[in-house]
Amino acid sequence: MADLGTAHDVLSASALRSWVQHATELLTLARPVIDQANVFPVADADTGTNLCLTLGQGRASVDALATGAGIDEVLDALAEGALLGARGNSGVILSEYLRGFAAGARGARSLSAAAVVVAALSDAARCAHAAVGDPCQGTILSAAAGASEAAQAALADGADLARVVQLARDGAFDALRRSADDLDVLRAAGVLDAGAYGLVLILDALARALCGDVSAVHGTIVPMTVLTTLSVDPTATRDGLVSATCAHEPGAHDRLDGEFEVMYVVEHSTLDPDDGECGIARVAGQLREQLQEVGSSVAVVGGATRPVTGGPGSGARGDDERSHGLWQVHVHTDRPLEALRVGRPWTCRQIVVRSLEQQVFRAADEREACAVPARTGLVACTTSPALVTELARAGAVVVLRAASPVAASDVLRAAEETGAQEVFLLPADAATGEAAADWVSHDGGAPHDAHVQVLASTSDLHVVAAVACWAALAPGSDPGEVVDALRATLASVRVVTVPDGAGGAVADALDRLLGSGHEPATVLTVLVDDLVPEEVVLDIERAAARLSPGTEVVTLASGRPSGAVVLGAE
Repeated sequence: MADLGTAHDVLSASALRSWVQHATELLTLARPVIDQANVFPVADADTGTNLCLTLGQGRASVDALATGAGIDEVLDALAEGALLGARGNSGVILSEYLRGFAAGARGARSLSAAAVVVAALSDAARCAHAAVGDPCQGTILSAAAGASEAAQAALADGADLARVVQLARDGAFDALRRSADDLDVLRAAGVLDAGAYGLVLILDALARALCGDVSAVHGTIVPMTVLTTLSVDPTATRDGLVSATCAHEPGAHDRLDGEFEVMYVVEHSTLDPDDGECGIARVAGQLREQLQEVGSSVAVVGGATRPVTGGPGSGARGDDERSHGLWQVHVHTDRPLEALRVGRPWTCRQIVVRSLEQQVFRAADEREACAVPARTGLVACTTSPALVTELARAGAVVVLRAASPVAASDVLRAAEETGAQEVFLLPADAATGEAAADWVSHDGGAPHDAHVQVLASTSDLHVVAAVACWAALAPGSDPGEVVDALRATLASVRVVTVPDGAGGAVADALDRLLGSGHEPATVLTVLVDDLVPEEVVLDIERAAARLSPGTEVVTLASGRPSGAVVLGAE
């Protein structure tokens, strides 16, 4: 789409780039206050951080575009980057808001610049609302609706682009002010909605970028930033965004709507004309419906993306176009494995699970310390779905490997989600560890001043042992003491993998682990896939008692649909 409008009423790609830059800067500045105001749907104090990280990924995608990219390209890059980088409930909703904004702008390309923005704001609000399984008033959705309604009314009154975006921002601001009246949990905590405040800042940045804060009435430069009204000083509490930054105590409004937060990306592509776009369009609804049966705070965002031509092995059919879709899934649930099973009909990646209870406790500790971040955080990778629950309960942010290898960017994304100053990464295989270590050494690791260390963990059982060590350490332990303890634990674990658990291979592996030549093991951990016969496990227990009397045998299910056995001696 080319630039739209007259010299005084212009929507351009460069202005949209400025919008993204301004919005990222405002959210970064406001992040501590937004985090402190976060009590809905869960008081985990991360809405500001999630909005920053989500929009930051969108900005990175925009920055990667060629200088001459047009309006559609900028908005599409922003939306896709935000979709893949979405963090938490608020980030997922924001990514869908941006996707709707892009779609609305594209659909109104023949109209005036003001009408394009109105269409974009309208589709953004509609898409964000539709993405949420159980939408609530008093949230970012209300701010989006307020902006859309105000913009439509302004356009109907003949307003130009500058006036439309200013009134849209003001409409969102009015919804923010009403949020505590709309949601009892906000009123009880004495705060306005954190997500709504974030959207107000994003729309304020849009007004700054598109009209330079020029008042259409007076023709003079007027400072219109909301920061002049709602201070983003972390210690300030003006206008009730946060009634008492360091005095928010855990209480009824700190309730959980699920023990775990589960997020993953779903992909689907097809050459079947009967599936095609209709099949792609049905995916989000199917995901949303099934996830609502296993949890709450459900959001499914995304949809059809650009067609994919040809493909490996397509041969003479190289001109065929696949219908392709990409979605980000978010749910709070007590049953994370069931939430993961919902995605099985499609390709899933970027799977992250964390304990909401642990996050709420950490947030409460940070509020008592006036927003000082946690000293240490842990990322645990695993190839075993059945291990996810206990690893997350122990306090780790868990990254589950699906069909494809875990990308270094996925592991470092999880490091960001710990919110800690010092983050330790536990890969479940050597390739992930090498890729993550290379990324950290060349790119500096996670943002927000976190220091990331990749530890020498090469199997699920190394991860299990290290997480158990982590959980036993006193909260707030010195990072140096923590890493020393983790490294000592990892060094004490000897692991052998038997791809086929049947036959004599398991007996040979046990003899190598527990036979003469090794220090006596105190614990033998047996990780068994779903297809391993129960008799094999009993044989392992008997052999361990013979080879190393007194060794405790712990059997864990992997949840993988195969027949491998992994043995670990400590």
